[in-house]
Amino acid sequence: MYCFVTRQLISSLEAIVRSVRSSALRRLSMRRLNETIQLRGFLTSPWGEVAVSAAGEGPISTTQPFVNSQIDACHPLPEPHVSGEREYSIALGGAFPKSGTPNLQSLVCLANALDLCNWFMKRPWPYGLVILIAFVTVCPGQTVETPKQKTEPKRANAQSVEKKISVEKDAGAIVVKYGNELFTRYDFSSYAKPILYPVIGPKQIPMTRNWPMKATQGEANDHPHHKSMWLGHELNGLDFWGETTGSVKHDSVVEINSENGSFSVKNDWVSKKDGTIICTEISAFRFGAVAEKKWIDATHTFYASHGDIHFEDTKEGFFAIRTHPDLRLSPDEKRGVEKVFGQAFNSQGTTGKAIWGQKAKWVCYWGPVDEQVVGIAIFDHASNLRHPTTWHAREYGLVTANPFGLHHFQKKEKGAGTHTVKKGDQITFRYRVVFQLGQQTAEELNRQFDEYVGNW
Repeated sequence: MYCFVTRQLISSLEAIVRSVRSSALRRLSMRRLNETIQLRGFLTSPWGEVAVSAAGEGPISTTQPFVNSQIDACHPLPEPHVSGEREYSIALGGAFPKSGTPNLQSLVCLANALDLCNWFMKRPWPYGLVILIAFVTVCPGQTVETPKQKTEPKRANAQSVEKKISVEKDAGAIVVKYGNELFTRYDFSSYAKPILYPVIGPKQIPMTRNWPMKATQGEANDHPHHKSMWLGHELNGLDFWGETTGSVKHDSVVEINSENGSFSVKNDWVSKKDGTIICTEISAFRFGAVAEKKWIDATHTFYASHGDIHFEDTKEGFFAIRTHPDLRLSPDEKRGVEKVFGQAFNSQGTTGKAIWGQKAKWVCYWGPVDEQVVGIAIFDHASNLRHPTTWHAREYGLVTANPFGLHHFQKKEKGAGTHTVKKGDQITFRYRVVFQLGQQTAEELNRQFDEYVGNW
């Protein structure tokens, strides 16, 4: 066992050293992917200078893979940023910390340790392995700033502390925070379906309507089933959208991973009449944020666990948000909405009310809220059914991605949009909702969409 483990470690170290020795300079990319730290910066031979920059965002190009296939997590990134070069990302799991600055000098220590492995192997059991583990564990390292990316040291004050997404269970809900500030709350116990409410965007600006969860002056009290951000549709003839004959019941929390800013839950879609379960569904959410942008990645997988699932041909659905009233396209004075400031457009260049029923990769509503210009964009993942989807996007702030309502949207024969999932099968839908400051442009949203699809 000792020899097997040590030889496996030697094999991995040899893979690293062969790659490092083959070039005087490598460019790496670094980003956090799930629970694994990835590298970014510059690395020379282990017998030369090592430099690393742990700050910044976005991939850096590399001319060759840093490690070969003997290391499990060597993945080409989707698109090169520099002509003629191919991007790679590498993940070395426990070789680096899960938070803080990755220490490339530790990699050098591991590489240099290879020169001693043969000596370790010759020591009697278990002393060779103990010495090797001790060497790797205590090997000192330091982070050296790359000359091309020098930055001023951060001041030791509260503003220099990096905010992080945290996720924790609460009574009847799951709470998501960005730093110490509320991002959103997944309420699975108060209503006929789970909802995300409130949804707080950059600068602590509310992004969705409060009613009917909370009475607020200046908001229209229409469509009580439009609850902030939710999922709903008509399945097997039951109305889970309007909540008249169907309800979505929380079954269990599958996982909460605060380190990743994610959680997943299991729900049952149930007939209100007799409690019959129509299907089960797993909702998985992942949250992200930077200074002027927040986003929610939502993945919904439906399992035909109790028979066929029929997603009916209707405009009333599916993945939905009811925006802050200031982002409406038209006022409703009878319901107390006197002034609105919203604008809307989609990936096809269609603007205003005309986006309703149109097919598009994304839809965006934007305008001033609380004296700050903000936008809400919903991305329909390229893997989704009938992508690019049709949109039930109204002038009063309802925005839904709905691939089923072809009878209403495209004037096709009734039932043309119905989709059936056979018993034992499943179907998955993926969406990203982005909340960000500033006037929104098609060029920027297309860039973000491509990044979202490419990294999924």
